Amino acid sequence: MALSRPERRARRIRHLSSIGGWLAAVAGAIALAAGAAMYARGDLVANAAQGGPATIFLAATVAFALAVAIVGLAGYIVLPGLDAAIARESVFAPRTLIGALAAVFVVGNGLSLPIVLASGGFDRDGTTGPLLSLPALVAAMLATQVGLMAVLIWRAVRPGALTWEEIGLTSEHLGNRVIRGVVGGFVIFALAGLVGGAMRGLGIDQNQARQFDAVRSAAPSQFIGIWLMASVVAPICEESFFRGWIFTALRARHGRVIAYAGSSLLFAAIHMNLAAIVPIVIMSLGLAFLYDRSRSVVPGVVAHGLNNGVALGVLYAGLGV
Repeated sequence: MALSRPERRARRIRHLSSIGGWLAAVAGAIALAAGAAMYARGDLVANAAQGGPATIFLAATVAFALAVAIVGLAGYIVLPGLDAAIARESVFAPRTLIGALAAVFVVGNGLSLPIVLASGGFDRDGTTGPLLSLPALVAAMLATQVGLMAVLIWRAVRPGALTWEEIGLTSEHLGNRVIRGVVGGFVIFALAGLVGGAMRGLGIDQNQARQFDAVRSAAPSQFIGIWLMASVVAPICEESFFRGWIFTALRARHGRVIAYAGSSLLFAAIHMNLAAIVPIVIMSLGLAFLYDRSRSVVPGVVAHGLNNGVALGVLYAGLGV
């Protein structure tokens, strides 16, 4: 029996999306392997033109494989968003969640990198390592949030695979949820601080504040903008993505233990700060608990915003380390 036009379209989308996923996975693995080989040789991709044939070959492999991986990833994430049924059937799949996070990374870096380079990239300090300049910091923060919401809306919300109500972004029981968030925020802030202090005692440098050092020199109007982004915009975007989508998906597929662990590790991964991974995971576990108990992202948004707002305020006031 001949397939109808919508059925043929759905089949093409599934087929092309599957091809895109395989391209992204295989090409991404090749890029990582070639990059690791360059690192082992002590080579840098930026200086590949001054290297020998092996260095040039490895750099070209990295560049080509990354390009293929990005094209494949785009197909894997974008195409299912064109069909509601396809979007719904795979929205909770772990491979979809990993692909979505990879897409956020690509979008965030693609949007911020030109601004970072145009603004001078990194300010370097001989004792503390590379620090983002203020324009680069703002660009990186904003680009990540744009990436999170763009992927969430296109892949999950727009095709109806998830609604904002299912994500937990509603005004129901607002007062109670705000109070939960305030209490939870102080508890999470204290726990993360204690863990960070313990790690410093073990000789593990906690460099979260250093990443935001440019804030210290910001004008008051600039600080207000950065504070609003870190305390309002980022919590809404990150809680909707990591708790509203990823935690919900993992809990539905694999239960609470995997949901807590998986969503927290992915949350830590997007922050790309290995030295601070333990405090970030502790914070994420607390935010996941607030979401799990309330079925709303509102307590997490409030707690997350409180944590970020207090930390930035302390840093700007010159009280941070």
